[in-house]
Amino acid sequence: MELNPKTDAICPIFFKKTGNEKLEQIGSSVVVKIKDRLFLLTVAHITDFLNHGVLFIPTTDGLSQLYGNYSPFKIPTGFRREHDKVDIAYFKLNEKLSSQIHPTIKYLERTDIHLTESLIENDIYTFSGYPVSKAKNEDKKYISEIFSYTGYAASKSEYDKLGYDNSFHIVVHFNRKNSCTSEGIKQIPPHPKGISGGAVFSWPKDIKTRGKEPKFHL
Repeated sequence: MELNPKTDAICPIFFKKTGNEKLEQIGSSVVVKIKDRLFLLTVAHITDFLNHGVLFIPTTDGLSQLYGNYSPFKIPTGFRREHDKVDIAYFKLNEKLSSQIHPTIKYLERTDIHLTESLIENDIYTFSGYPVSKAKNEDKKYISEIFSYTGYAASKSEYDKLGYDNSFHIVVHFNRKNSCTSEGIKQIPPHPKGISGGAVFSWPKDIKTRGKEPKFHL
């Protein structure tokens, strides 16, 4: 199954620690246009890096500093981010950065996003983003590669066991060592670290129509 070209809306995020000139890719985001402004939807543990340095995204000028208003989900006092089961954040890009975003990155419209989902056991979902292990720095040029991971939804009892809510979270079965390409060729994909903040696509629930275009789900 080929993925929806809306994966073009996924944008890698890079980080430079204060006092260090080295850039590293740390996560992913999704570019969405709401009215006349561009937003980056991502996860709060990525915006937490701003406490230690600067974030960058690809633009027509190379990797440019991520400017704009942002809002991460705040964790309660006494808890750590790893305990956060919401973990969401967004950037509202300023106008200059919006106009310079790299031309290979295409934004989604608000109508492309489905905010609600009725999850049923064995529903199929695809998670897409930029694994950090595929990021390279060649001749002062940063190269990254998008990957997608597809699995079927866990049962309600498995959600309860893990402490997640199937009306809010999406938990899927995925065996990395027993994966295959869309052509059915067995291949172990890179570790998914780095796809955090990327897109989640829900496939049609009717198995007869699952070959059709998936929908982006937030």
